Amino acid sequence: MKVLLFTLLFVILASTVNAQIPDWFVKLKRLQEFASNEKDIEILFNSPKVSYTTFQDKIRSGDTWMKLTRYELPEGELEVLFSAGKCSDQNIKG
Repeated sequence: MKVLLFTLLFVILASTVNAQIPDWFVKLKRLQEFASNEKDIEILFNSPKVSYTTFQDKIRSGDTWMKLTRYELPEGELEVLFSAGKCSDQNIKG
């Protein structure tokens, strides 16, 4: 009986909370995989400071290079892996 009462009270209180989606999450949702680029991130996040960037050979094809960039945001760090070459069917991991 106590568990049922606690569960009912929790459901009522949880449904009355007016939660807001954080601004950083809204910005992340605006980025599009395979379409957004570094300029899009700079515009959305107001030219964030780049704390780390490197090129890495991540794909089994020797012709494809990836660029890992870490941005410092007021909310934390954002790591993005950019393609530094053309996308192709050969580069899709299953």
